[in-house]
Amino acid sequence: MLIGQKTPVTYQEMIRMYEASVYGIFTDAKNIILTYHGGIDEETFTINELKERENFYRYPEFLKNYLKIYNHELGWSNPIIIPAKIKLILNIESVDKPFYALRDDDFIGEEHDFLTFYKLQLRRK
Repeated sequence: MLIGQKTPVTYQEMIRMYEASVYGIFTDAKNIILTYHGGIDEETFTINELKERENFYRYPEFLKNYLKIYNHELGWSNPIIIPAKIKLILNIESVDKPFYALRDDDFIGEEHDFLTFYKLQLRRK
């Protein structure tokens, strides 16, 4: 069960929507950094026929990935959208230091015999 969700998702609900989930938790001295995807709502799931096997590949088009930071003094940040071309954030040591992510070749639509990494840095607005 996820934060804010009162009941488990049943099999019947799973064929009408895609559940949100957390996929990364990182910490530094003052922050907790959370990466997650927001799921796919029932309406989007139904309109785009995502329950059909031939449309499974389309999930990344509708899944929005986010990064959110909890600072012990300031509380939660606004959600930061992680671009769809990023498959996985590997580690975040600190919100002030660069970190690495792995490219999502499936989303890009290219296959390679090598991995592509991105070096990223968070900036305050």
